[in-house]
Amino acid sequence: MKLVSACLLGACCNYEAKSWLNPKLLKEFEKGKLFPVCPEVLGGLSVPRAPAEIVNGDGNDVLNGKDMVMNIEGVDVTNQFIKGACETLAITKAVGAKEARKRCSLRKAHPAALELSLMAHSQTNSKLATA
Repeated sequence: MKLVSACLLGACCNYEAKSWLNPKLLKEFEKGKLFPVCPEVLGGLSVPRAPAEIVNGDGNDVLNGKDMVMNIEGVDVTNQFIKGACETLAITKAVGAKEARKRCSLRKAHPAALELSLMAHSQTNSKLATA
């Protein structure tokens, strides 16, 4: 089982309340190979929502309290992204997922914030799991 951004399977949950349906991934999902998640929504962010970025560093910096996630309106959404990452990690463990197949950051800007929200399959996974 692999995680995939829910917007890539047709869920209108991206920051613009749209999807980026990927027919190839949808076929994999229909075969039971993918599990959809939207970490931003799991973290409590709305649909639609203002795009967000990690201010200076990366997901590790945010987890270590050295950086923050700010949306384009100047609102600090760090806690929501960390909560979404924690929820995504819990789902990863619950479904036995080993990796993420694709994430919406591959299709649109704002990859730094999405990196944090999908850290369950990145290097920050171990930091979050032991926090």
